[in-house]
Amino acid sequence: MTKLPTAPTIPSGPAQLNAPHNPPRVVAQRRPRGKALALGVTVIILGALVGGWVLIGFLNLTDVVAVAADVPAGTQLTQDHLTVVQVNPAPGLDIVEASTMDTIIGQYAAVTLVSGSLLVPAQITADQLVGVGQSQISIGLKAERVPSADLKPGDKITVVATPEDLPGTGEDPGNGQAPTLAPPLKWNAVVTGTSHPEKSTLTIVFLAVAETDAPTIVALAAEGSISLVLAGA
Repeated sequence: MTKLPTAPTIPSGPAQLNAPHNPPRVVAQRRPRGKALALGVTVIILGALVGGWVLIGFLNLTDVVAVAADVPAGTQLTQDHLTVVQVNPAPGLDIVEASTMDTIIGQYAAVTLVSGSLLVPAQITADQLVGVGQSQISIGLKAERVPSADLKPGDKITVVATPEDLPGTGEDPGNGQAPTLAPPLKWNAVVTGTSHPEKSTLTIVFLAVAETDAPTIVALAAEGSISLVLAGA
């Protein structure tokens, strides 16, 4: 009779505990690097500073008057021309606080006001620049025909048509005597504003003149025959 092989015996009890086995794997925990930790702390500090700055700016907002629509110089201001906005004014910024809005309405634009800009006290005046019976005109003049580069609204000037520019003057009488010059034409005017176009050599001067004088002054200015004289100069 053939003898069958015997199955291996599996140890049990203490023998099984003493059998060799692989030890458990220990995963080492990575510690944060010093540079990364410092960067994270810096970001947190900067975030706190920016948040505090924004909060302080928000708490310091001031209601001020701004221009809601373009306003030509000399125009009497109405509620439609102005609006109220909140800003954090920088030190030294000249503003008009919204609490004075009622005193601003009814005054006049001393210069051309541009929509979207903040209103400043120097841009308004209680004096009517273009009075009853007057017209506002604009003339382009060369630098030598303007008495000052700093003409401002309200300046009183004399508009002069120089003798050599007048028709029929400066003609030789033919008797050897000097030509007789006609007296210059003069008109009183008030400056309502100025402009200096970037691509032009001319200074644009806005004037309030008598309605009857406006056509003549404009025509002579177009021919280059007008000069200005600043009162008191």
